[in-house]
Amino acid sequence: TGADDYNFVVVIYDNDLKTLQILNLCDISQNNYCEVQDVRWDADTHNLLFNMACPSYSSMIGGKGSKLYCYSVDDKRIVWETGYLVSNDIFILNDKYVFCSYGFTDEKKFLFMLDKFTGEVYSKIPMVYKVQYMELQKKGGREMLYAVDYNDHLFTFSIVNGKTVAKN
Repeated sequence: TGADDYNFVVVIYDNDLKTLQILNLCDISQNNYCEVQDVRWDADTHNLLFNMACPSYSSMIGGKGSKLYCYSVDDKRIVWETGYLVSNDIFILNDKYVFCSYGFTDEKKFLFMLDKFTGEVYSKIPMVYKVQYMELQKKGGREMLYAVDYNDHLFTFSIVNGKTVAKN
């Protein structure tokens, strides 16, 4: 965990495949002891979202890992970042929210719903097993979040007034 040459890089190209920017996510987050486990481009805001996750138990690094970052490519600055132990593995976003999860073997597991523009936590749902897959779909005029945990249980949530409301 961590070395001077440990880097995760994102390259941004224009439509003609000309390199516009090369972003070193370790430098941006000032974190050389975690690993990127997911990266998403938000075309609406021109922000790059990425997590720097604990490569093992969080206790090995004093619980100081698994943050989610929102980086403005245009302004070259971090717009917001979460607290520790919020995002490892995949995350997804829609026009208002970011859905992410944290959990690892014997550690506590949660599903989070964040404000996409500020990183504020709108909901934090305890999970028995770590979420391994998430998907958003519209159903009957409502937006639904489907989450599958490591034990292959499917959880369905309705997105209502900034909260995730369990349906099962």
